[in-house]
Formats: sequence, structure tokens, C-alpha cells
Amino acid sequence: MQSIKQFQNEQNRIYASVVSEPRQGLLMDIWTGQAQSSKDMMKVLDYSLVNIKDHNLSSWFAEISKLDALFDIDPDSAEEYIARHVAQSPLRKMAFIHRSNKTQHVDRITRVLKGAGIEVKTFATSVMAMQWLLLPTLVRKAVPALEV
Repeated sequence: MQSIKQFQNEQNRIYASVVSEPRQGLLMDIWTGQAQSSKDMMKVLDYSLVNIKDHNLSSWFAEISKLDALFDIDPDSAEEYIARHVAQSPLRKMAFIHRSNKTQHVDRITRVLKGAGIEVKTFATSVMAMQWLLLPTLVRKAVPALEV
């Protein structure tokens, strides 16, 4: 894993770190709760989505336990933005780490991602999320019938 960017608020506190593992096709966003506006959130989303497209990444991991307040600002615009940008990406799997009981924003984003054909799961721990993201998806192939 290599850290590719850290985002700071106006008080120079890091509010998000973006980490990439290109060999595994993975991008990871870790939010610390220091973001102060929806613009802060959009900077990270823009950067992440550009990297997903540019490096043809198929998996995205986001620790969003401390993001609830930002989703309260403008959920309709956030939903529209995500739908528009994710549909144009190679993304196939998205894992959220979310430890709060407040899930309406996660549910809304999950619906948008699933509508774009992306597999989405929410986990309580990063270990479980990483296992799911990095284990290959088993595809059942039809067994050809033998003619007799």
C-alpha cells in the first residue's frame, strides 16, 4: 500500500488519506472526521474517482464512520454526483466501514452504487472488508454437457 495523498482542512488537520494498491486494483479512503465542508468531501471524491479511472482500479474501500455530518449537508447533490461519476469507472466492488447506527446516507449511496452495477457491502472492521475486496469473486461456469 502506498499513500498517494492526504487532505488537510483550513486548520492544517488531515481529514482524509487516500491510499492505493494498484497491483490489487484497490483504492482506499480513510476519513478522520476533520472535514469541515462538503467541498472538503468533494475534493477527496474527485481525487479518488480520477485515480480509479486513470489506474483502472476495480475495488474501493472507504472508512466513513466519521462522515455522517457531511452527508447531511446536501444528500441529493451527493447522490447525483456519485451516480454520474461511478457509472463511468471500472469500479466493480465497494466496501464501507461504518460503525454508526445512523445508516440512511450509507443506504442511499449503496442504492446508487448498486444501480451502477457495483457490488457493495458494509462492514464493521477493515479486516473483513479487505478480505471481501481482495478475494477473487467465484464465477460459476456452466458445465458443458457431454453428448452420448
